[in-house]
Amino acid sequence: MEKPLISVIVPVYNVEKYIDDCVNSIVEQHYKNLEIILVDDGSTDSSGKKCDYWMTADRRITVIYQENGGLSDARNTGLSYANGEYIGFVDSDDIIHPAMYEKLYTAMQETKSEIAGCEIFCDEAPDIEALERHSKPGKKEYTSEEALRKIIDNADVYVTVWNKLYPKNLIEDIRFERGKIHEDEYWSYQIIAKAEKIVMLSSCYYGYRRRNNSIMAQKYSLKNLDLLEARERRLKFIKEKFPALFSLDCCRLRFECVRACQLSLKYLDKDDREKSKKIMKGIVQKNPLTYREYKNLPIGKKVWCFLSNISFTGTCYLRNWLHFGP
Repeated sequence: MEKPLISVIVPVYNVEKYIDDCVNSIVEQHYKNLEIILVDDGSTDSSGKKCDYWMTADRRITVIYQENGGLSDARNTGLSYANGEYIGFVDSDDIIHPAMYEKLYTAMQETKSEIAGCEIFCDEAPDIEALERHSKPGKKEYTSEEALRKIIDNADVYVTVWNKLYPKNLIEDIRFERGKIHEDEYWSYQIIAKAEKIVMLSSCYYGYRRRNNSIMAQKYSLKNLDLLEARERRLKFIKEKFPALFSLDCCRLRFECVRACQLSLKYLDKDDREKSKKIMKGIVQKNPLTYREYKNLPIGKKVWCFLSNISFTGTCYLRNWLHFGP
């Protein structure tokens, strides 16, 4: 019996140097029943022509063209065209191991999980051999609450969307936030929360390409505060749906505000720095920390939480002076 169709959505924007390696790694998957959707998000280089070539080379590939709307918009477009029972995402400068979707689908079925994910290998030029060298056998299963705790702790599960496989009916009408960076932060916790069980494989099947001109590597700016907006939304969601995780997430939001303030003090000009401080102070005031929130933290973090309650900006200046943090 034929396995169900997996739709793989690939947002494409000015990646002429990398798109061939990316698409080839998807085409060469051991799992053959794929629908590969390349969304050319207004590329100004030869990426579109390369996508056209791949569409003629493999009947499973569809190319969608649109004006530049950003990564979230491209993913949303891909979702609107997807026909698969399962959905995967791959960024167009990355590669995946040929066994990735076969292993994720099999793990889903064996563990009766609704989401399956794998480990990530990050490098300037990831290749299949490197993925295999950094892989190890094994898998871990989590409830939605356990997985959300891992996301909050930034351990094992992570917010990244592209190292996972999802049932289409789990995603339903939840779309990526347009015009935002850190778009995975807005989306992932909502999807994880809907899954009764998540399985994570210890093998590295996803190769993330680290490059200096990527969105996340660009100069620090007010746009980076999108992360704080996403985390504040998550905290509100956690408080309503998973109250046992509220104290942990409240502390994580405070530390993210401290980190963002430190970066703002270092890299923003005077006007933007004042705007950022106003935003962060507003978040801190709306989400106060009590001793109940940070009593279980290690002593060092407990001290920083206590100091940030006394003087938030002063604590950030002090951490920068002491070279703590970013």
